[in-house]
Amino acid sequence: IKKNISNLRNLMKKYFIDIYIVPHNDEYLSEYVPDNKERLRWICGFSGSAGTLLVTNKKLYLFTDGRYILQAKQQTKNLECEIINISDIKPFDYIEKNNDKYKKIGIESKTISLFEYNYLKKAISKTPLKIKTINNNLIDLLWHRKISIQNKKNYFFLSKKYTGENSKKKLEKTSAYLLKENAEYIFTQDSESIAWLNNLRGRDLPHTPITFCNALISKNDQKIFFENKNIPKKIKKKFPKNTKLYELKDLSKILKKLCFMGSKIIIDKNKISLFNYNLLKKLTNNLLIKKDIL
Repeated sequence: IKKNISNLRNLMKKYFIDIYIVPHNDEYLSEYVPDNKERLRWICGFSGSAGTLLVTNKKLYLFTDGRYILQAKQQTKNLECEIINISDIKPFDYIEKNNDKYKKIGIESKTISLFEYNYLKKAISKTPLKIKTINNNLIDLLWHRKISIQNKKNYFFLSKKYTGENSKKKLEKTSAYLLKENAEYIFTQDSESIAWLNNLRGRDLPHTPITFCNALISKNDQKIFFENKNIPKKIKKKFPKNTKLYELKDLSKILKKLCFMGSKIIIDKNKISLFNYNLLKKLTNNLLIKKDIL
């Protein structure tokens, strides 16, 4: 772990970053992440489900909640790491309070939500601090492993007996919501929302029946983006009608094909990454920031 931290600090120097933010969540902004996305654990040893690490040239500051304070102290005891309870101060407020110590903050655009980014920007707005946005996670440049974990054979669907409502009814409600808001699409990268909408489950996590995906939903159809779209036919047939399946790597291409400058697209600021927000912002000036109806 000490070697990992040293290597990360060397990378930070190359990027001219004084402080690098490592959240626990991954690209899906979920509290629970697969083992190969446990970047926080890899860099400092902390394995709790909630935490944010600030890495500076000399010190580490790990922010977590009351559930994990003792655990965090034990798992980082051999490091120069200060454990801070978020009920005392949140990480972005801590940066603002100590702005005289740093010049440039490094963030990875795929693992920070639009809400968090705006919070950080506002917190440092009256300081000389600058934000450097990076689209490639620095830890991924150091931690060599297989990123994809999705097992397409593990998808399954729950019946109405367990969900109370079939996916057709839920999609009709979504269509009605789009009509009400006069919007063309809802974009979501919240896998739990997509699971609810389609009564879809999977085993991308050991103890949570979720399958990671993004979705672009219109009044008449939905496009779902998985890490691997080669789903067995018997499972593919169970998806609602007017559903098209794509690989996540094709997301940008499909969005560019469908969205134009006037397209109204509903997004949830808490559930969309800065990366995807910036992608959509280039395509349309009509992003509607709403709560995720899904």
